[in-house]
Amino acid sequence: MQLSVKLFRLLVSVMVMVSIVFSSQTIQPAALANSPTLISNAVELELIRSNPSGNYRLMEDIELTTPFTPIPSFSGTLDGNGHTITGLTITASASQPKAAFIVQNSGVISQVGFKNVNITGLSTNSTYRAGGIVESNYGTIEESYVTGSIVGGYRSAGVVVTNYGQVHDVYADVVVEAAYESGAIAAVSESGSILERVYAVPDVYSINNNTGGLSAYAYTGAVIRDSALLSGTIDNGGGNRIARIVGRLNGTPTMQNNIASVNALVQGMQVSGGTANNNQGLTVAEAVLSQQNTYEDLGWDFQNVWKMSAVLKRPVLRDVAEVQPTSIATAADLELIRSNPAGDYRLVDDIELTQTFTPISAFSGTLDGDGHVIRGLTIIASASQPKAAFMIENRGIISRLGFEEVVIVGSNGGASYWASGIAASNYGLINGTYVTGVVTGAHRSAGIAAHNYGVVRNSFTKIKARARAESGGIVAVSEPGSVLEYSFAVPEVYSTDNNTGGISAYAYSGAIIRNNVLLEGTIDNDGGSRIGRIVGRLNGSPTLQNNIASADALVQGAAVSGGTLNNYQGLTVTNASLSLQATYEGKGWNFDTVWEMRAASNWPIQQYFADVNEAPAHPIIHKVLRDENQVLSTGVSHRQMDFIDSAGYIQKANIIDVDISLPQNSIIVGTLNNQTVPTDASGNYIRTVDSAGHDIFKATVAVQAATTHIAGKQVIAGVNGEFYTVNGPEGYMIKDGSSIINGVRVPGADAKNYPFHGFFGIKSDGTAMIGNYGADWEAVKNDLYQASGGQYWMVKDGIVQDFNGQVISDANDLNYDHETYYRHKDRHPRTAVGIKSDGNVFFVVIDGRKANDSSGFYIEELGLYMKELGAYQALNMDGGGSSTAVTWNEQASAYQIKNTPINGGVPGSARDVFSSLLILAEETL
Repeated sequence: MQLSVKLFRLLVSVMVMVSIVFSSQTIQPAALANSPTLISNAVELELIRSNPSGNYRLMEDIELTTPFTPIPSFSGTLDGNGHTITGLTITASASQPKAAFIVQNSGVISQVGFKNVNITGLSTNSTYRAGGIVESNYGTIEESYVTGSIVGGYRSAGVVVTNYGQVHDVYADVVVEAAYESGAIAAVSESGSILERVYAVPDVYSINNNTGGLSAYAYTGAVIRDSALLSGTIDNGGGNRIARIVGRLNGTPTMQNNIASVNALVQGMQVSGGTANNNQGLTVAEAVLSQQNTYEDLGWDFQNVWKMSAVLKRPVLRDVAEVQPTSIATAADLELIRSNPAGDYRLVDDIELTQTFTPISAFSGTLDGDGHVIRGLTIIASASQPKAAFMIENRGIISRLGFEEVVIVGSNGGASYWASGIAASNYGLINGTYVTGVVTGAHRSAGIAAHNYGVVRNSFTKIKARARAESGGIVAVSEPGSVLEYSFAVPEVYSTDNNTGGISAYAYSGAIIRNNVLLEGTIDNDGGSRIGRIVGRLNGSPTLQNNIASADALVQGAAVSGGTLNNYQGLTVTNASLSLQATYEGKGWNFDTVWEMRAASNWPIQQYFADVNEAPAHPIIHKVLRDENQVLSTGVSHRQMDFIDSAGYIQKANIIDVDISLPQNSIIVGTLNNQTVPTDASGNYIRTVDSAGHDIFKATVAVQAATTHIAGKQVIAGVNGEFYTVNGPEGYMIKDGSSIINGVRVPGADAKNYPFHGFFGIKSDGTAMIGNYGADWEAVKNDLYQASGGQYWMVKDGIVQDFNGQVISDANDLNYDHETYYRHKDRHPRTAVGIKSDGNVFFVVIDGRKANDSSGFYIEELGLYMKELGAYQALNMDGGGSSTAVTWNEQASAYQIKNTPINGGVPGSARDVFSSLLILAEETL
């Protein structure tokens, strides 16, 4: 009999304990008495005949090349172990009128396939019977199949001629012919017998009468249920006692929940009047029988017993493959799917992806993950491939497969850019899967499917999903006719505009979203509407049934009231209840063969997976997409890094490293034409404008670099420097040992304190420092050769600073400063300077405001990044539209802007700035 997963695990635990007890003792032969006898070839099959009450296990597929003599009786166990016996050939005789592998079975036969059988009876009288596996079954036949031909008996059947016992999770694709009772699975179902979760592809014929697609004859007390008959033929010469499920009824056998293809023809004709509980079975369309959910509705276990075959377009046994799936063990093997998208595939190992992955365009086969994981899936959309997902279009079946640490990038918010973990468009079945990681940057983003037209079931996500429009924890858009059920999300979902949902962002009339759970997390958008814990936006009246959400699943940062089982918010429940198995079982979740609770996570995980492993925690860098380094000169390098940050945003960084311990390298404050800042006698900036009102002192960083000419030196690179106003630099400035140029936003300059302002300086001895405009400035100002102001000392003595709660946000407060607040409250393009513990300096420019698809940083995030790059001290410099990184291109004999400035909201437009920080090296031209 089939053991539940829990009972199996209990037995394994007991076995382990027993092994420990006996590990220090001599094991006696009696301890091994119940070990199965291993069978690997045709000769060893004869061991069953000599000891019919023994336990046996097949270790290899067996090819029979000579006729086989039936085994008279069997009362032991035969574990096929997923193997097949091919070419079983038996011809009945007067001395052996019953032709079957085993004549009488009172034991257990499981997980064995009988391929291409050729069983022949004689049919001269009622003693001649022919069956694919057993003639008389008093025991159990389970998880097995038969293909081939069984003809010529008085009674013939694909699996068992006379069934007194149990036959379940079995199928037959056979030609069956008899004088009288002929059935694709059984000839006669006796009282007390059970035939359940079976199907047949029938080619069944009786010379006389009593002909059935599943069973030819059934008595009162026989049970035939939850089974299916596929397309084929059922015929007899007598013209009656013939039907799709059972040909002849003797009394009132129990028939429940059986279906039959409209193309299962009886006497060459389609059948009318069939119901789920009569001998014809309920008529269903042929296409319905190629869909997994059809069989799941009959109670079939597609997690552990069955799976769909894309090649055969019908179910096959998961562990006894009729058509062997192609094994996928490596990243290179995944390309086999691309070359044959209609095939059957099974993962046999976890796969680690180290390169960017190109989406598989279309898939119509089966992909059985078998409890394995694809880790590190990274996909970047492009204009030629705007949809980013493992598969662009799925019309097949994807099951039992985990995707960990995904990074799916939609590149921009254009309507054609979709991002999702598994399928951009799902028309098939995605069942028993999970996705963790980041799905970001698209018009529509979702953990599993951007558009669901098919079925998503028994799956979960723990992702950061970010989009311009529709962003959903599992699905972005649930289309009419789609089903999303028995699934959960741990949401961190955000849309720039609207349409944001913890489970699905958008749902149309005809979509079904039911029996789902939303755990603790966040659902936010900037539009302020069309947002919900289960579904963000309803178009028409999709079916929402029996969905629940954690009280701590926050929408726009607040707990939700008014949620019900059947509305877009879901019924509010406590986190404590969401850690209980009973909560999910109350939603109809299957904890026998699919789910189990794991103490480590406090939420369910599918039984066939090991514990879910998330990416190692990084302070700010979640996944590096590009990291390229170029040496500009000795001790000076330029690095470009594209990455996904820990909040799920795309970031583009330019990093310039300077080894200032080398005497040929130096850092100066740059200006247009390398001029000294014009000041009055008090050190205040004297502003001069041209006829258009433009400050003639300012210029772009590239122009400042190009117009800086110092004998024996070459400007190698530069970034924008000081914050400034129309009245001059915000902080104190010193250029090339000049007198101090007064800052206009420093303590004491007006009535405000400016507590976060500070400076970056190069002392006369060439060493670098960062300090505040207090004790630090007073201590070193007379020893500074270069000085440029900044705001927010982000890394201080190796510790990242947190300014949250310190910046005044109340405009009515006397100490409120708009610029200070503005620079802190949002993500922006940023420029920063860092000093490493060895004293060397690096500059960072982060693009933002979606220029180059980069989001920009909060101040604290920039601090984390600077720390991760090695900063012991770090200061934020001018940012926003001023952020610019420039390097010298010797081949082009020009200074090139390496980032994407966004001056005035225009990507690629460089802003004139007051000053820069330029890196000089010994001239090499």
